[in-house]
Amino acid sequence: MMKKTTLLVMVLCMLTIQLSAQQKNPGKEKEAARLATEPSSISLEKLIEEKNSSYVITNENVSRLSGIRHVYLRQAINGMEVYGTESSVHFDKIGKVIKEHNKFLADVQITLKNSSQGINARAAINAVANQMGYKVSNLQEVKSIGGKNKATVFNKAGISLVDIPTKFMYTHSI
Repeated sequence: MMKKTTLLVMVLCMLTIQLSAQQKNPGKEKEAARLATEPSSISLEKLIEEKNSSYVITNENVSRLSGIRHVYLRQAINGMEVYGTESSVHFDKIGKVIKEHNKFLADVQITLKNSSQGINARAAINAVANQMGYKVSNLQEVKSIGGKNKATVFNKAGISLVDIPTKFMYTHSI
């Protein structure tokens, strides 16, 4: 299980598109860096009600024991997820917010430096496997899901217990 999780996380990290503050002049550089790291004050509860391309719900479930509804989301730029902005909101049985963990950035758009992909999914899987000392055997694309994030599923390739899901994401870093 740890092997599968580690591999998945590393592949997702390899498939990210770099976000960083643009450097044009010292004054703007400082302001961009501040905005790129300033947390958002938006209410995740209200955001979820709006349905727009500024976030993606990555998982949602209701606890059978407690009845608590857990919604996990990630900030997005035009529908493409931004790694590092994982957030969650938790509701009780009647829909009242119990807890909110907001890692959204106040102005994630300002951090967009380059929107071209750095590496394709196959190369990312091979790079991660190589870095971890795994030998890839017969890596094949099983399913192309597509979409903005070019989601694809590859076979186990002798390195995973399950098929390997991949998708492109922006990554936030300063």
